[in-house]
Amino acid sequence: MKLYEIDLNWANKQNAQNPRNFGDRNYVLLNCNIEDVFNNGSGDFKLDPHDNLGGKNGIGQRAPNAKAHFQSGGAMDPPEVGYNPYQKTVDFTNGRHRAVAAFQLGHEYIPMFVSTSNIDKFKQIIRTK
Repeated sequence: MKLYEIDLNWANKQNAQNPRNFGDRNYVLLNCNIEDVFNNGSGDFKLDPHDNLGGKNGIGQRAPNAKAHFQSGGAMDPPEVGYNPYQKTVDFTNGRHRAVAAFQLGHEYIPMFVSTSNIDKFKQIIRTK
Protein backbone atom coordinates (compact mmCIF):
# COMPACT_ATOMS: atom_id res chain seq x y z
CA MET A 1 0.00 0.00 0.00
CA LYS A 2 1.31 3.41 -0.96
CA LEU A 3 1.42 6.03 1.74
CA TYR A 4 1.62 8.85 -0.78
CA GLU A 5 2.71 9.54 -4.29
CA ILE A 6 4.04 12.80 -5.66
CA ASP A 7 4.28 13.66 -9.32
CA LEU A 8 7.81 13.20 -10.58
CA ASN A 9 9.33 15.52 -13.14
CA TRP A 10 11.02 13.14 -15.58
CA ALA A 11 13.22 14.96 -18.06
CA ASN A 12 12.40 15.19 -21.73
CA LYS A 13 14.71 15.74 -24.69
CA GLN A 14 14.72 19.50 -24.12
CA ASN A 15 15.66 19.52 -20.43
CA ALA A 16 17.58 16.25 -19.99
CA GLN A 17 21.16 16.36 -18.75
CA ASN A 18 21.89 13.56 -21.18
CA PRO A 19 19.38 13.81 -24.06
CA ARG A 20 21.10 11.24 -26.32
CA ASN A 21 18.75 8.38 -25.35
CA PHE A 22 15.67 10.18 -26.66
CA GLY A 23 16.83 9.69 -30.24
CA ASP A 24 18.87 6.51 -29.81
CA ARG A 25 17.42 3.48 -31.62
CA ASN A 26 19.24 1.23 -29.14
CA TYR A 27 16.85 2.33 -26.35
CA VAL A 28 13.09 2.39 -25.90
CA LEU A 29 11.32 4.28 -23.12
CA LEU A 30 9.10 1.91 -21.08
CA ASN A 31 7.30 2.23 -17.76
CA CYS A 32 8.97 -0.49 -15.69
CA ASN A 33 8.06 -2.00 -12.34
CA ILE A 34 10.74 -0.76 -9.93
CA GLU A 35 10.71 -3.75 -7.60
CA ASP A 36 10.97 -6.18 -10.53
CA VAL A 37 14.04 -4.32 -11.77
CA PHE A 38 15.75 -4.43 -8.37
CA ASN A 39 14.68 -8.01 -7.62
CA ASN A 40 16.34 -9.06 -10.87
CA GLY A 41 19.43 -6.90 -10.38
CA SER A 42 22.97 -8.14 -10.18
CA GLY A 43 25.54 -8.35 -7.43
CA ASP A 44 27.28 -5.25 -6.15
CA PHE A 45 24.99 -2.92 -8.08
CA LYS A 46 21.73 -4.24 -6.63
CA LEU A 47 20.00 -1.69 -4.41
CA ASP A 48 17.29 -2.12 -1.78
CA PRO A 49 14.44 0.28 -2.59
CA HIS A 50 13.09 -0.12 0.96
CA ASP A 51 16.27 1.31 2.51
CA ASN A 52 16.66 5.11 2.66
CA LEU A 53 20.20 4.93 1.25
CA GLY A 54 19.56 2.02 -1.10
CA GLY A 55 21.06 -0.64 1.17
CA LYS A 56 24.62 -1.89 1.39
CA ASN A 57 25.33 -1.06 -2.27
CA GLY A 58 23.99 2.50 -2.10
CA ILE A 59 26.48 5.28 -2.72
CA GLY A 60 26.51 8.03 -0.08
CA GLN A 61 23.51 10.33 -0.17
CA ARG A 62 22.55 9.74 -3.80
CA ALA A 63 19.10 8.28 -3.08
CA PRO A 64 18.13 10.92 -0.48
CA ASN A 65 19.48 13.66 -2.76
CA ALA A 66 17.41 12.32 -5.67
CA LYS A 67 14.33 12.27 -3.43
CA ALA A 68 14.93 15.87 -2.39
CA HIS A 69 15.45 16.90 -6.02
CA PHE A 70 12.17 15.24 -7.06
CA GLN A 71 10.34 16.81 -4.12
CA SER A 72 11.59 20.25 -5.16
CA GLY A 73 10.15 19.69 -8.65
CA GLY A 74 13.50 19.31 -10.39
CA ALA A 75 13.71 17.26 -13.57
CA MET A 76 15.62 13.97 -13.58
CA ASP A 77 16.66 11.82 -16.53
CA PRO A 78 14.95 8.41 -16.65
CA PRO A 79 17.21 5.52 -15.60
CA GLU A 80 18.92 3.35 -18.23
CA VAL A 81 18.69 -0.43 -17.92
CA GLY A 82 19.20 -3.56 -19.96
CA TYR A 83 19.03 -7.34 -19.76
CA ASN A 84 22.34 -9.12 -19.17
CA PRO A 85 22.05 -12.47 -20.99
CA TYR A 86 25.16 -13.92 -19.32
CA GLN A 87 23.98 -13.39 -15.75
CA LYS A 88 20.26 -13.38 -16.65
CA THR A 89 19.86 -10.15 -14.66
CA VAL A 90 18.91 -6.54 -15.21
CA ASP A 91 21.81 -4.12 -15.20
CA PHE A 92 21.60 -0.38 -14.62
CA THR A 93 23.74 1.77 -16.86
CA ASN A 94 22.58 4.88 -15.05
CA GLY A 95 19.95 5.98 -12.54
CA ARG A 96 19.56 3.25 -9.94
CA HIS A 97 19.42 5.74 -7.05
CA ARG A 98 16.75 7.73 -8.94
CA ALA A 99 14.69 4.53 -9.11
CA VAL A 100 15.06 4.06 -5.33
CA ALA A 101 13.95 7.66 -4.77
CA ALA A 102 10.92 7.23 -7.03
CA PHE A 103 9.91 4.04 -5.23
CA GLN A 104 10.23 5.73 -1.86
CA LEU A 105 8.06 8.58 -3.14
CA GLY A 106 5.26 6.12 -3.79
CA HIS A 107 5.77 5.01 -7.38
CA GLU A 108 5.44 1.41 -8.51
CA TYR A 109 6.30 2.05 -12.19
CA ILE A 110 8.61 4.67 -13.67
CA PRO A 111 9.90 5.43 -17.16
CA MET A 112 13.22 3.78 -17.94
CA PHE A 113 15.30 3.69 -21.07
CA VAL A 114 15.55 -0.02 -21.83
CA SER A 115 18.20 -1.38 -24.16
CA THR A 116 16.57 -2.95 -27.21
CA SER A 117 19.21 -5.70 -27.13
CA ASN A 118 17.54 -8.72 -25.48
CA ILE A 119 14.36 -6.73 -24.79
CA ASP A 120 12.22 -9.87 -25.12
CA LYS A 121 14.12 -11.49 -22.24
CA PHE A 122 13.83 -8.25 -20.26
CA LYS A 123 10.05 -8.25 -20.67
CA GLN A 124 9.86 -11.86 -19.47
CA ILE A 125 11.11 -10.85 -16.01
CA ILE A 126 10.05 -7.19 -15.72
CA ARG A 127 6.46 -5.99 -15.73
CA THR A 128 6.02 -2.99 -18.03
CA LYS A 129 3.17 -0.67 -18.94
